[in-house]
Amino acid sequence: MSFQVTLQPSGHQFQVEPDEKILEAGIKAGLAIPYSCRSGVCRSCRGKVVQGEVDFGQVHPTYLPDSDKAQGLALLCSATAKSDLVVEIAELEGLAGIKLDAGQSFELCNL
Repeated sequence: MSFQVTLQPSGHQFQVEPDEKILEAGIKAGLAIPYSCRSGVCRSCRGKVVQGEVDFGQVHPTYLPDSDKAQGLALLCSATAKSDLVVEIAELEGLAGIKLDAGQSFELCNL
């Protein structure tokens, strides 16, 4: 059973499987969600879960402390959905709405 993820403010939606990382599902759906390391360290993919429930995954507390979790913040490269979700995250400027072919992705580089 998959879950629906809705990104705010864009309104883009995609499906995620229960054991699939939210970021990976969004990339597969062709959305320009910001990320860099994909390992829970850079925090580029941090979003706010405004509706629904996630499993935060194995994230070191330095990068996602309990105080952030209490505010609904999650690292989408590590988090998995436990229900349908509404997530606040700014998609990459100038790329929102551009669909990628399977296997393509955008990376956000931290300079």
